[in-house]
Amino acid sequence: MGEPIIQQDPAVLQVECELRYRDTVLELVDLIQSPPPHRHSEKIDTWLHNSLCQWEICWDNRKSAGIAKAVFHKLEYSIIKVMSTINSEWITKSKSAYNEFGRRGHAYEVKITPIPNDLDLSSEEYSEIEDEDESSEKAEE
Repeated sequence: MGEPIIQQDPAVLQVECELRYRDTVLELVDLIQSPPPHRHSEKIDTWLHNSLCQWEICWDNRKSAGIAKAVFHKLEYSIIKVMSTINSEWITKSKSAYNEFGRRGHAYEVKITPIPNDLDLSSEEYSEIEDEDESSEKAEE
């Protein structure tokens, strides 16, 4: 037989969510105050991954913790603003995290161009694609 389901006291659950949210906000504030160095793919990827993980914990706990939407959105906007300064050319492993923040950024009118996850082209390969596109545009004229 399965384990019995134990109902948790709503007040205890709220306190646990508040603590989890508060601790995670502190980690996010550290990330916001320490953006990754430009032109360092590994540190940028790590920063993006950590930021998204912490943001998700805040997102998951905000309602149960009784956090006002305006408070959460201010935090979210702060991390997205920092993220929008990252040069996407240096992102190698955290494209999904970057794109998730980019999608969320549109709600704040922060323009972030998504990165295709399935394309990992060198600049030379990308130039060849651009040249092909320009050639086909000229042929259509």
